[in-house]
Amino acid sequence: YRFRLMPRDLLTVLVSFAAFSAIAIPLGLSIDFIAYQERPFEAGAFLSSFLVILLFIGIPEELLFRGLLQNFLEQWWGKGLRSLAAASLVFGAAHLNNGEAPNFRYALLASIAGGFYGFVFRRSGSLLAPAMLHALVDAVWRAFFR
Repeated sequence: YRFRLMPRDLLTVLVSFAAFSAIAIPLGLSIDFIAYQERPFEAGAFLSSFLVILLFIGIPEELLFRGLLQNFLEQWWGKGLRSLAAASLVFGAAHLNNGEAPNFRYALLASIAGGFYGFVFRRSGSLLAPAMLHALVDAVWRAFFR
């Protein structure tokens, strides 16, 4: 894997963000995991949040879950659905302790997100692409859905 982005990687991140949002927002609302909060959008605060999440959450978590775990599983089982699903489920399980433990709603959505992050990693070969998707998902969640 690599730590740089190609222009096509950004397109993969944006398309994956749209697909994940189409699944996660209705699901998150229906299981009362998220709730829309109407407030003015502040571009500077959003960009700041995105960068902090990218550096301190996105890159470290994607290094662990995609760079180490998913990479290991793909070498062991191949680049099939089994390795992607296993890495995604472990990613989701790692989020069980967020909030009131065990937080099964968080783990469910994190597992789905992990599938998208893993897909982006597999498609791009870059750890920055899933880290950017991860930061985008978290920054949008913080900006609109707390």
